[in-house]
Amino acid sequence: MTCRVGFSDLEAIDALIEADIRSAPTDAAAWPIHVGTQANLDRFDKVYTTVSEIRRLRAQAQSAANGLEARGGPKRQEAA
Repeated sequence: MTCRVGFSDLEAIDALIEADIRSAPTDAAAWPIHVGTQANLDRFDKVYTTVSEIRRLRAQAQSAANGLEARGGPKRQEAA
């Protein structure tokens, strides 16, 4: 995975390494993400529930579209 960090984020990563709180840049960058996720678990639970429902509805829509194709109806276009 690649991500873009701003100057202040890069300073924070460097400080975590310099203070020997984290040993590598990748670990120093991942640690605040993990801490932020853990601190907001209630919000993430809502997001996970919503994403799960989106996936369920998408599968349901795809199944319905496949049923139309089987009957000679309009075909689904692939994403570019």
